[in-house]
Amino acid sequence: MKFIYKKYAKKIDKSMQISKDEIEQSKTILFSVFSRYGDSIIAFVIIKEFILKHLDKEYILITSLQHYSYAKEILKDFPNITIKYFNKKNPLSIFILTKYLKNESIDLGFNPWSFGEDGEYFILFTKKYSSFKHFKSFTKIDNLYDRIREYFYLKTIKEKQAINFKIDKNMKVLIAPISTDITKNLSVENVKFLQTYFKNSVLALPKNEAKNFKNNNLFIFKKTQKSSQQFIDLLKEVDLFIGVDSGPLHIALALNKKSIGIFGPTSPYVVLNNKQEIKIIRDKRLKGVFCFQKCNEPKCIYDIIKEKMFDIDYKMENEVILEEDICPLTK
Repeated sequence: MKFIYKKYAKKIDKSMQISKDEIEQSKTILFSVFSRYGDSIIAFVIIKEFILKHLDKEYILITSLQHYSYAKEILKDFPNITIKYFNKKNPLSIFILTKYLKNESIDLGFNPWSFGEDGEYFILFTKKYSSFKHFKSFTKIDNLYDRIREYFYLKTIKEKQAINFKIDKNMKVLIAPISTDITKNLSVENVKFLQTYFKNSVLALPKNEAKNFKNNNLFIFKKTQKSSQQFIDLLKEVDLFIGVDSGPLHIALALNKKSIGIFGPTSPYVVLNNKQEIKIIRDKRLKGVFCFQKCNEPKCIYDIIKEKMFDIDYKMENEVILEEDICPLTK
């Protein structure tokens, strides 16, 4: 199956672009979203903005089985979008979707935040497409949401807002302390502090991290549609989400859940959307910096997780600089 979409994706016209006028004149638009967890959620959020601006069109979204439930939830208010998933483990899946797309008359195709051949394969079944990978070379400090806005010709806003709120120890809390990037993760001690502080909390972890925590209030992430839906249901039950810069934080914000975002090397200005109800926890010495130092033990995170952090008001910066040479805390 991988051979099929790899073979077809090689045919992609790297120079092809879609204009504003072509978007306005189109009737049916396809989105192909196959990316990492957080990037896919970001894509769904901006697709929602795009549809709100162009309500007169019909839409098709194809995504992975793991992200299908998230797409359904974020885009649930739009009857003019058909959402389908591609199951890579089922050889028939690609043939069923290919037949479906060939029978549709689709004007335009986009694959926001999707760099792989699977994402490019599906947009080939449209009359005209624009490959996100070849659209523009973004810098490391371009906002993650604005990259897709630019791709879609949507308005970008330089000023990002984080709406602070008071913390109540009695809140029912969901904690997701792990990213695929170890420089963003909380330590075991950090997590245990949060569990002690918020007595009514549930911990969400990938399976390989669960061995460090043996308690009943534990949710294990799995790469399945069922697990994704269970996480959405769990989010809806809690009063507050606490997470690092990772996919779960983006889905919490997409569902308008009050959140605490714990940031180390990555800048909230680059990571967050225009406006959200979130308390930012970050070492003030990192304000205005996006750090690309690769640390096995990110002290910029480990050392700030304490009770005093809830009293600190971190105001969102409006621009950042990239630091690749030295840890900003050692200057």
